[in-house]
Amino acid sequence: MEHEDIQEELLRGRVLDIETGVRLQLQVGPKDARLKLSGTLIGMSPEEFLIVAIPEIAGVLARLSELSPVTVRYVFCGGVYGFTSSILSCIHKPKLMLFMSYPHSVDVIDLRKTKRMLSLLPASAIIQHKNFTGVLVDMSEGGCRLSLDTESEGLPFIYSGEEISISLQLTGTAIPRIIRGSVQHIRHDGKFAEMGIKFKEDDSDSMIGIRNYVAGVLNLPERVA
Repeated sequence: MEHEDIQEELLRGRVLDIETGVRLQLQVGPKDARLKLSGTLIGMSPEEFLIVAIPEIAGVLARLSELSPVTVRYVFCGGVYGFTSSILSCIHKPKLMLFMSYPHSVDVIDLRKTKRMLSLLPASAIIQHKNFTGVLVDMSEGGCRLSLDTESEGLPFIYSGEEISISLQLTGTAIPRIIRGSVQHIRHDGKFAEMGIKFKEDDSDSMIGIRNYVAGVLNLPERVA
């Protein structure tokens, strides 16, 4: 697979940043008669639908009509996210589950200690002496989110704190930057892996360059070498 094809596929379907098991807050129905529920995401078909398990409260089935609007809020990886959806169907065996439409857009409120910028920069990474091609999805002064193609080179078992080296070329620069970090969390679907990376605290030229690049984009004070 060519690098451009890998990058395009890594970015496809990236609207919804979530994984199964995440708790959701739901508001079902019109504004003047909303039913508030909590639920758990138990599955999805990207670009098609979500499956949410909800508690069996007396009379709740009568309030869950097809095409009813749903406002969803959830917390994931340090951010608060929200989107609107609608009910496609509802089943009550083996447990009460909602099938909801897949969102077209998601609102984000960032709760991280440092501001984060979307980057979508081509990158490569070395993990346990194996090379992987991918995309740096977003980046802050303290870390980044990295999506890797793992189909051609199987991903080894990765533990929290695993060290990783990332090579990327910043916009407007000619020389690739090498940055070191540690894996904080990871999602893997067998073909692609997405991981949160915390940068190593050091004063190398690469890290100062990364932090000044982020600062320039986000209008933050620059670091001085």
